[in-house]
Amino acid sequence: MLENENKYVVYSGQPFHDHAQDNFGAEAVKGISGSPLILATQDANVYFHGVINRISNKGVNSMPCARGLSPIKEYINNIIFYDKDKFDSDFKLMTYNRDILKKEKFKIWVDDWKSSSENSGYYQNLESKLKIMHGDYYEEYLYIELEKIMIGDECIKNDIESNSTLYESYIELSQTAAREHMHEYVDSSKEAVKFYKEVSNEHYRTIDSDLIGFGLKVTDKKKLAHYDIATWMAVCKLRFTKI
Repeated sequence: MLENENKYVVYSGQPFHDHAQDNFGAEAVKGISGSPLILATQDANVYFHGVINRISNKGVNSMPCARGLSPIKEYINNIIFYDKDKFDSDFKLMTYNRDILKKEKFKIWVDDWKSSSENSGYYQNLESKLKIMHGDYYEEYLYIELEKIMIGDECIKNDIESNSTLYESYIELSQTAAREHMHEYVDSSKEAVKFYKEVSNEHYRTIDSDLIGFGLKVTDKKKLAHYDIATWMAVCKLRFTKI
């Protein structure tokens, strides 16, 4: 075994037994490799215990391997570790839903985004636009717009910035589009939604046309368009005012 690796018994009937290919990869059990191990107590406390590292499916059967967390002390000074003697029979290893982790990651991103000094007031700006568009249901759409900002930001950092010519072209396109008239006076939520869609569709067509020579996937172009529209609402370049 690797350093800092432990094996755990998984009883029959668990998903670890339902695979027949891929000796040591996440593909073996549809992404379970790399998932967190969580210890749960009867009083509802939970402890991050480790990360599933390998799932061996030939000859080992019910013994997946997991890596402990001690190496991250090097990177996180204030992390608290508990001695293994603290964990007794009142603790049990629980299955943790990966979707919950994704939601928690998104919540952390939103909190960081809101609290950043450079984004002061942007969250409230989004709220005010979406209240005009969707009334009492605005919160549902608020997180959709925030997701667009998060996803677009990751796309720009991971896929766009690596190509300096593409990045410069995108920035120039976005800045030029943002200088156009994007303020509408509306007397109903329907008019606000219509204006939002018109600007959004037009901006996507512009991106699709102006960046055609860079071989971008349709999904990436949509990510950029969605990111721009949501960001413009947050900084009040795209706004609608009720008459």
